[in-house]
Amino acid sequence: MAYENFNSIEKKQLFERKVAYLESPNKRGGVTPESLQEILQIKGNENILDLGAGTGYLSIPIAQKTNGTVYALDYDSNMLSFMKKRIAENKIVNVHPLKGNIESIPLPYESVDIVIASLVLHETKHLNLVLNEIKHVLKPGGILVCIELEKQEKDHHNHPRIDILDMKKEIKNTDLIVTDVLNPTNETYIIMAEKMNQKKSL
Repeated sequence: MAYENFNSIEKKQLFERKVAYLESPNKRGGVTPESLQEILQIKGNENILDLGAGTGYLSIPIAQKTNGTVYALDYDSNMLSFMKKRIAENKIVNVHPLKGNIESIPLPYESVDIVIASLVLHETKHLNLVLNEIKHVLKPGGILVCIELEKQEKDHHNHPRIDILDMKKEIKNTDLIVTDVLNPTNETYIIMAEKMNQKKSL
C-alpha cells in the first residue's frame, strides 16, 4: 500500500501519529460513529458524503447502516490508501474513497442525502464557498451535519475554531435551514441544517 512507502522514518511516524489522533474519540469532539448514527437516524438507502474522511473512522461504520454509497472525501493520498486497506479488511463494498478538496467537491449536483462535516469546516479560509459546494451536492431535503469545537477565548490552533453563532450565520447565509443544534460535550457543537426544495422562479 502507498501509505507504507515513506521516504523517511520521521514522515512514517508523523503519519502514524496523525492516524492515532483521528482515531481517538476524545480528539473527535467526543462524537463516536455510534452516537452519530443515532443522530442521523439512517433509514437504509441514503447516499452520504463524509468530508475530510481521514481513516474512515466515521465512513466505514456508517456505510454498514445504509445500502446507499458513502463517499469518503480526503485530499491526503496516504490517508486514502490507509482507508482503502481498512475498507478491504472490513469487507465493505459501499464506501467510495474520493481524492479531492472540500472547496471543489467532485460529485454531481443533488447527488447525496447527507453531508457529514466533522471537524473540517474550520480548516478552510473560504467557508461560504465550501457551504455552497455542500448545498450544491445535497438533494432537496438533504441534511448537513456540521460538527465543530466551540471557539475558545484564547485560540492558539493553526486553524482557529469557529464560534457556533458565526457558523449558524454562515450556514443560514447559504440558504440552508438550521433544524437542530446539539452539544454532545461542553466544547463540541453539532448543527443540523436542511436543504429546502427550491422553487424555480417564473
